[in-house]
Amino acid sequence: VGIGYVGPRRIIFQGGRISYKDRPVGTYDRTGNGQINGKPIQLQKDGNLFLLVELRPAA
Repeated sequence: VGIGYVGPRRIIFQGGRISYKDRPVGTYDRTGNGQINGKPIQLQKDGNLFLLVELRPAA
């Protein structure tokens, strides 16, 4: 189980699912690729921390 915070929002990462307020909002796989509300994301390891990165096309 992983717990992340975006401002005051608590997001739960567990078993490939991403939940907010006990509602599923996204998914991720073993490589760290996934989506939240249809937006592509990537989980990246940085030492003992994991970063959630929203992937956007280059401008």
